[in-house]
Amino acid sequence: MNVPSGKNLRDPARRWNWLLTQLKGRGQSLATLARSLEISRSAVQCAKYAPYPRVDFAIAKSLGVAVHELFPERYDEDGSSIGRKIGRPKKSLDKTVQEIAGSRNRSLRKGAR
Repeated sequence: MNVPSGKNLRDPARRWNWLLTQLKGRGQSLATLARSLEISRSAVQCAKYAPYPRVDFAIAKSLGVAVHELFPERYDEDGSSIGRKIGRPKKSLDKTVQEIAGSRNRSLRKGAR
């Protein structure tokens, strides 16, 4: 299936309406998608406003489209997210956790004297 380009996909409200129409045409709905993912329907609707990879990929799969075609502002062509890193941040802070813990232990020892 070809995903329409232009205003329909740039505007999130129009894109969402297009997605709902396509799902309905395939005999699916947000409720059936939510049941298949074992999450609530309101959780599926969160994908309308913010990246929700599990739902985004499920919608793309049910429509037979690559996720980056549906949500080009969210995903690269390889399916990796754009601008949003999942997981813990890299240890690029000035103080590491061990340094902080060490300074706390030293201050506790000073107070005990």
